This record gives sequence, C-alpha cells and structure tokens, in this order.
Amino acid sequence: MLNLLADLREMMGLSMVFISHDLGVVGQISDRVAVMYMGRIVETAATRDIVDRPIHPYTVTLMAARPRPDPKIRIKPGIEIGEPPSQFDRPAGCPYAKRCTMATSICATDDPSLRMVASGRMVACHNV
Repeated sequence: MLNLLADLREMMGLSMVFISHDLGVVGQISDRVAVMYMGRIVETAATRDIVDRPIHPYTVTLMAARPRPDPKIRIKPGIEIGEPPSQFDRPAGCPYAKRCTMATSICATDDPSLRMVASGRMVACHNV
C-alpha cells in the first residue's frame, strides 16, 4: 500500500496528508512532517530535518523512542516526566511543560506559538 501511495504521488504529482504514529512509515512516504502533541503542531520541517535534527523536546523524545535496526546507533534519549495532561482539562501554558526537561517558568503560563526558527522549519517552544 505504501509503495502504491508513493508511486501515485510521484506519477501524478499529488500532495497527501498522511497521518501515522509509525515514524518509519512517515519517513518513507513524506517530504515534510508536522509533529503534533495534544492536537497541536509543535514542530514542522522537512522529513530529513525532523529525523536527523529534532528541535522540539517532544520531537526529540519521539525520535529517541523509535526502534533502531542497528543497536550501535545511539541518540541522546528524550525523557518524559509524568503523565500527559487531559484533553478535557488542559493546563495553562504549554501542554508539554510538565513532561519537558527544558521547561522554564514561562512554559507554565504562556502557550508558545508556532514560529519560524529556520528556513522551512517551525517550532512551538519558548526555549529553542
């Protein structure tokens, strides 16, 4: 199925929105990635940039958690602290703040906006 989607995209010049939790599949089929946390985009960039150089703390955690075909390949581990917040009782500030090792006082009160940090790359984080 993935090969068919890739072939159709190539032959017909299609754009697709592909939603998945499988980062290997995302890397195989997409040119750009938008990483979401609690229904919000927290980082968007070219697929290679997301995979090779994640910036948002949640993206770093996701990349660290993906399976590795070669156990000798190491990546700095992402660390999640605590439980994710409830979708029905969202906290003030950044929804990832209580799980983030980079969180500062502003994260508890102000929800960061998605902002351009490099050409074609946007991140919603006060501390990057």
